[in-house]
Amino acid sequence: MFTIAKKCLAGLAVAGSMLFAAALCQGQTDAFTGDFEEGNLRGWEAAGTAFRYQPTRGDNPTARNRGQPSNHQGRYWIGTYEKFQGQRRQKPGDIQGDEPVGALTSMPFTIPRGTLEFLVGGGREYDTRVELFIQDPIEGSIRGPFASGENSETMRRVSWDLTPYAGKTGRIRIVDNASGPWGHINADDFRIIPADTPATITVPDLGGLTAGQSAELLERSGLRAGQVTRRASARQSDTVIEQDPPQGTEVRPGTAVALILAEEERTPGNGGESPDRTPPATGNHSDNGLPPPPGIPKWVWSIPGLLAAWGAFRVISRPKKGKTSPATATIRYKIARDSGSQTVEPLKPRRPGPEIRLRAVSDRGRQEITGDWSGSG
Repeated sequence: MFTIAKKCLAGLAVAGSMLFAAALCQGQTDAFTGDFEEGNLRGWEAAGTAFRYQPTRGDNPTARNRGQPSNHQGRYWIGTYEKFQGQRRQKPGDIQGDEPVGALTSMPFTIPRGTLEFLVGGGREYDTRVELFIQDPIEGSIRGPFASGENSETMRRVSWDLTPYAGKTGRIRIVDNASGPWGHINADDFRIIPADTPATITVPDLGGLTAGQSAELLERSGLRAGQVTRRASARQSDTVIEQDPPQGTEVRPGTAVALILAEEERTPGNGGESPDRTPPATGNHSDNGLPPPPGIPKWVWSIPGLLAAWGAFRVISRPKKGKTSPATATIRYKIARDSGSQTVEPLKPRRPGPEIRLRAVSDRGRQEITGDWSGSG
């Protein structure tokens, strides 16, 4: 979530100034997501094709052995070279390459006094950048500071002073306008930190609290709740049993704290399976809820052997080259007359071969066969 600590600026004496400060402190956190941990681009407008598979999930450069870890925060981040969102038929490390181009622009927000921090990586040229647009009531839309990567997938943290633009309307823009080598941009963890916020915050102890209570305490401390997972435990269900970063850690304002909640242990006595029992491995069927494939009958395994035996028989029984037996045929006919020449007409269409003519010797007994063997017809 886009983070602006809800603390009003101190030192404002007049009521009008206090109302203005309150306006800066409220309504900002829900404008758009700044850490992309919702797994979507809520509050951002995408143009072009570079952001169609965004946000990406996990350390994809490491998954494909790039040797440059992404250094992303949480689970999701922006990386226009990537093509993995954790969906089916995708695998960690998949890429869409440098060819797609486009821009991602945030919803407008009122700029407070303080700093804007974020992570940036990717190409170092101006065509791959993160920039701040300021809407000035007199000058119109003006381009503020911008930052690019260092030709590395590893993102670094950048901080901009927002004081010169305080009170004006701003938009954050992530640009990928390059298709050559290093023609992509990485970005994550956008935070606006008011001027009176301390440089670091001590992570409070969340043990025994519910997820809702933890979120309230973290918000009051200038932090926020991060990913929530569950683990079987004998402790009270739905309460925090572990946190990351742990209690007492000094972190930057707006840092997300991951929560692990207790889940009731299931045993055969309470209607469930023992937590240490795991279902047998079923290959790819173990993660999609489908039953395992049926057993294969044993006789099926004999089919390859039968086919191999048949092929060997055909090879052995094949006539050897140069020893082909002459073609033979049995011809049955009926004498039509007792003199002259008889012609045997085949019942089937004529095929290539010698022409055979019969000459009757008498009306009974054997017949003499003469033939023209000179050609193959």
